[in-house]
Amino acid sequence: MPDRIHRWTLAALLAVAVVPYFIGLGDSAIWDANEAFYVETPREMIERGDYVSPTFNYEPRFNKPVLSYWIVAAFYQVFGIAVGVQRLAIALGAMGLIATAFLLAWLAASGTTGRGSPAPDAALWAAIGLAVSPRLLMFARRIFIDVYISLFMGLTLLCFAAAERFPERRRLFLALMYVSIGLGMLTKGPVAVVLPGLAFAVYLAVHRELRRTFSMMLPLGAVIVAAIVVPWYAALYARDGWTNIVSFFVGENVDRFTSGLGVKVERGPFFYLPVLFSDSFPWAVLLVPAGIAWWRERRDGLAGHDPSRRVG
Repeated sequence: MPDRIHRWTLAALLAVAVVPYFIGLGDSAIWDANEAFYVETPREMIERGDYVSPTFNYEPRFNKPVLSYWIVAAFYQVFGIAVGVQRLAIALGAMGLIATAFLLAWLAASGTTGRGSPAPDAALWAAIGLAVSPRLLMFARRIFIDVYISLFMGLTLLCFAAAERFPERRRLFLALMYVSIGLGMLTKGPVAVVLPGLAFAVYLAVHRELRRTFSMMLPLGAVIVAAIVVPWYAALYARDGWTNIVSFFVGENVDRFTSGLGVKVERGPFFYLPVLFSDSFPWAVLLVPAGIAWWRERRDGLAGHDPSRRVG
């Protein structure tokens, strides 16, 4: 009974924590140009009946892929065109991200402690911790694309962890992982592949299992990602050739990272380390003790060689 009361208390705290994401969504005007892009561009798509070539103020806008605009346009079609409707779409994306944190923590806790583990408590604490993060709340009320690319990369990580935790369903979870990657690429481009790929490479390298890369269904994964991403780019190519495609992949990815194009900030190889700590504040301070705990567990051989027991 005490455990049940404790969990109901945590569930109530989580419910309270998500309320601010939905309060007064339409009470304020558009925050800045960043939000304006995701309010106006889908409206123009609907008005023009053109869901291939996004525009802003009726001028071409190809600095991001199209999925974010499609999501908002779908909400407009259901609920009507309004700033609050666009913010509702962001808030629901944030709920998906919080749910992803919940499931990841559940997998981690059940994977490390086995039968009778406190997985529900760990999952609820993880969801609460993310829900009360100031930066997520701020982003979930104004910056559409960052919330959704975070959601799709979180789902990519979740599917990979589930594939490790449940080897009997590995093919299913890996296929879902590639679906998440494809949706991420259609949201913000190659970053949806690069960052998870680096995380998985580090994970496999730490466990001296890089050869397992070849068991990750890479050919099928490429087909799944291509099936999601290629149709829109093919439609762009049919209209304008390579111009807008090259402009996005080079200008909005390579040049923006290497020279700070469009953001007036030089981004070296360690640019995102302080960003990680600031965006994850105050929980980023726990990264160091978590790393120490992981190192001790690995040193003592508690994780073993079974991937299903080392998800945590």
